Amino acid sequence: MRDFINIGCSPLEEECVQVNSKVDYMPAMRLELVRFKELLLKKFGKEPVGAELRIKWYPHDFGRYGEVVCYYDDENHEDETESKSMKYALDIEGNMPETWNDDSPFYTDESTTPLRDAIEANAKEA
Repeated sequence: MRDFINIGCSPLEEECVQVNSKVDYMPAMRLELVRFKELLLKKFGKEPVGAELRIKWYPHDFGRYGEVVCYYDDENHEDETESKSMKYALDIEGNMPETWNDDSPFYTDESTTPLRDAIEANAKEA
């Protein structure tokens, strides 16, 4: 089944554009969300099959606000305990960039093997 995780609107330690009924905040909010999505793609790589980073809009008392969300397929696939798309979404949620400069790759190589798996494998060998 297709589901999604709310990721947010900016890195954890950064200020974000606020909803404000007295000013036109939407252009700045859209730019911030696009920039945040691009940062996530740079840090976590292209989405695997079944995953998709998108901007989702929500109603608010003073206007609308957006967040980057990660859609994923939560069904198990053969011998995997979770789908690659679900793992991708959970990796982003658990390892959010803290600042706009936090763009170091999370994955160790192009095969989208998470760094944590490499660390766990090394720990087992020791």
